[in-house]
Amino acid sequence: MDTELAQRLARLRTALDERQIDVALIGPSADFRYLSGRRAGESERLIALIVPQAGDCTLLVPELEAPAFADFDLGQLYRWRDGDDPVDLLARRLLDLGATTIFLWCFRERELILDLFEHATGGRLHHNYFRPGGVYEDVTEAWLGRVLDFCDVMERRLVEYHELLTDNPIFEVRTQGIGVLSREDAIRFGASGPVARASGVAFDVRKAFPYEQYGAVEFDVPVRTEGDNWARYLVRMEEMRQAVRIIRQCVARMPAGEIRAKVPVTVRLPRGEVYTRIESPRGDEGIYLVSEGEERPYRVKIRGPSFSNLYALTQVMRGAKVADLIAILGSCDIVLADVDR
Repeated sequence: MDTELAQRLARLRTALDERQIDVALIGPSADFRYLSGRRAGESERLIALIVPQAGDCTLLVPELEAPAFADFDLGQLYRWRDGDDPVDLLARRLLDLGATTIFLWCFRERELILDLFEHATGGRLHHNYFRPGGVYEDVTEAWLGRVLDFCDVMERRLVEYHELLTDNPIFEVRTQGIGVLSREDAIRFGASGPVARASGVAFDVRKAFPYEQYGAVEFDVPVRTEGDNWARYLVRMEEMRQAVRIIRQCVARMPAGEIRAKVPVTVRLPRGEVYTRIESPRGDEGIYLVSEGEERPYRVKIRGPSFSNLYALTQVMRGAKVADLIAILGSCDIVLADVDR
């Protein structure tokens, strides 16, 4: 943290203490939601809202000193929701290559994930569940049991996926040595997430700048060095296995207690600026916010991972065959809304 920003944060802390407001200030390297789309959590980090431990299961802030648990109650599973679902990505990507069997298999697992969402929130696609300061309501023991059952199923399905794809000669020809992105180019273009890690860039926000309770759970960050479509496939396959590993730990450490903090009707952001980031399914996602002390921020800038990952394709697609372009694009897993400025 630079000296000028540290002085501004110190003045802000003094002003808040004078008003007897119990908050935790966020530094420029602080982080927020793991799950892209959970924007209620971003507001908590930016207004320094303290979340009770039970609600912390879904909307954790690392300022909590209690040795509570980790991000789960629709945490890791919410990362697998429609649109950010690596199972869904695998299905769509393989369908682009003409494989229909794996497409149907993946949607079988996707339905199980949506069943869990529906059980907890009442909705399959639009989950009106998160609130500033916590969640709408607590989950049941029966739901946690279903989550563990899903983990058992998913571990078996991942073995089936590997048996069908990993040693498939047709799939190997369409992915190995295709769409190569070197480590140097990945860094130069600002790529992140599975795209960068498949090129040997061993960076994950959850490890580099642990947020929520990622520092309290054990998981590995898969890294490959080939930098091609094949490596990006293997990285995402391992990420699904690591996600199941994290979910099991979260269920085991789920605390009891309050699920939502009391939030005032009108919230004025403290004067100052903050940059906060997460490891979204597609990479490093950050928000820069400047506040003048009003109800609305003076400036908000969102750094989406898809923008940089797509820009890297200008290097990756040079010399590629037209037939390989759809496979290369699918392996980068961009979202156009994340790219559009």
